[in-house]
Amino acid sequence: MQVDDPYAELGLRPGAADEAVKAAWRRLVSQWHPDRNPSAEAADRVKRFNVAYEQIVQARRGSSSPDDAGTAEDGRAPRRGKNARGSDRGFGTQEEAWARTAGQGFGPTPRQIPRKVRLSLEDAIRGCVRELRGRITATCRRCLTQGWIDMGQDCAACDGIGTQRVKPLFAWLSRDIRCAECQGTGRLRSPCADCQGAGSRKIDYRQQVRLPAGLRDGDTLNADAGRHGDVALTLNLVVEVEPHPFFRCEADGTLRCEIPVDGFRWLAEDWMDVPTPDGLQQIRLRRAARTYRLRGHGAPPRPGSPRADLLLTVTPTFAETLDPALQDALARLAETAANAAPAPAVAEWQRTLQAWTPAPQAGDKPRRSRPQARSRARR
Repeated sequence: MQVDDPYAELGLRPGAADEAVKAAWRRLVSQWHPDRNPSAEAADRVKRFNVAYEQIVQARRGSSSPDDAGTAEDGRAPRRGKNARGSDRGFGTQEEAWARTAGQGFGPTPRQIPRKVRLSLEDAIRGCVRELRGRITATCRRCLTQGWIDMGQDCAACDGIGTQRVKPLFAWLSRDIRCAECQGTGRLRSPCADCQGAGSRKIDYRQQVRLPAGLRDGDTLNADAGRHGDVALTLNLVVEVEPHPFFRCEADGTLRCEIPVDGFRWLAEDWMDVPTPDGLQQIRLRRAARTYRLRGHGAPPRPGSPRADLLLTVTPTFAETLDPALQDALARLAETAANAAPAPAVAEWQRTLQAWTPAPQAGDKPRRSRPQARSRARR
């Protein structure tokens, strides 16, 4: 790739100073870099800026090596030269890294963030929306954690050497110390505007994440946490389902729940409220049933599948000590029940008991059977 007018490509007039050429190149690359500019032509523009700058640098050095031109066409920064002292007059290392990614289609740096999400059993069954917040520390891509940017000029305080000579009262005691202006680099530099000179920056993220229905403990899923400057965040979520106080979930999604019920309500076949993941439901107790099935009130066997059933097992329970009024009511109920026809199983038991005569033990006098004794006592 060649540019017909490299100065016009950089918005300069022929004969512009070296500092002006480099400043224009840096400004345009920063403006059109694909990491910052979403335009479809951003990568091609950066390539042209690199080629234009390379042509100007090579022309002023009196070199036109084909290899050098090919370097710029590949989208990388122009090569750096050395001044008489050996100091670097080309791009700084931060600028090279910044320009090297230009024109190669590199997007923002991906960052994987592991997170745990604790869910109640109800939220895991029905699905929910959670707002996830956090803060991470990201290294600065612009300055590569250095905290500063090379301005493309030698330090004026040390004339590009990196040290300054201290002359005390006696000349033979003079010594060199590190230049305080450039920290010994010999280059003029400025704090990185992206990280404010820290070399890294704090990123606060806040993302609404929709969690599908049917999640289980240990399930994993990814969620996009958006782009924050030059960093794209992805949340790697691990689901933790909290133990439930009375529901137990099986592998096929069936929920089981054991409920103690008042024995008298069970005898009366009364209605009662029972818990489900969707709230309270009413069922009617049956004396002939201990387990009740509520269809579609369980958990999905897997995300996206229909929900299984809820199995409720009731245990009739009676108090150890009854209220006197309740005891009298039970006595009257028993008296009324004695005059009524017994249940088939009770009637069969009574017939079996009447026909049974215990075997006499040695030394015992023969005794009449209980049915005869009872009949005589009634006479």
